Amino acid sequence: MKNKIAVVLLILATAVVAFVLLKPEDGGPSFVVDMTKGLSPAPNFVLPSLAGGEIKLSEYLGRKPVILDFWTTWCLNCRRSMPRLNEWYKTYKNELEVIGVNIEEEPETVRRFIAERGIVFPIALDRHGEVKRLYNINYTNVHALINKQGQIARIIFGDITEEYIKALIIAK
Repeated sequence: MKNKIAVVLLILATAVVAFVLLKPEDGGPSFVVDMTKGLSPAPNFVLPSLAGGEIKLSEYLGRKPVILDFWTTWCLNCRRSMPRLNEWYKTYKNELEVIGVNIEEEPETVRRFIAERGIVFPIALDRHGEVKRLYNINYTNVHALINKQGQIARIIFGDITEEYIKALIIAK
């Protein structure tokens, strides 16, 4: 019995050390799926915009890269990372588009959240989870990085860093 407890404690200690060591300097832990070796086209979508009208992914493709930020108001990691993403959007908005894809929440809840935090990038309302399913997203605080040609370059589970944004901008 003491051996089992020791093994469990060792596993937990290893997990904590790995969590601390793998944590990016500017946020929580991230897991990145690099798809640059086998690029696939980003599925197009049309969703209602929080500001009114519609957001069509196809309108951005060919003009500049796009980051899709899948989020909810109740996600603590999203609450932490969105203001940083908002600042980067302000810095790079001429070279890059950020679209926040809110997952299955009421527009009024989303509107209040965005106003309280001063978020300025476009917010798409995925009220029924169609785009979430289209991109096979099962979590919040997930970022799909789409290059200028409309191909998914990376999926980042967790916080995005400015290095990924710069790399997406300069990618050919």
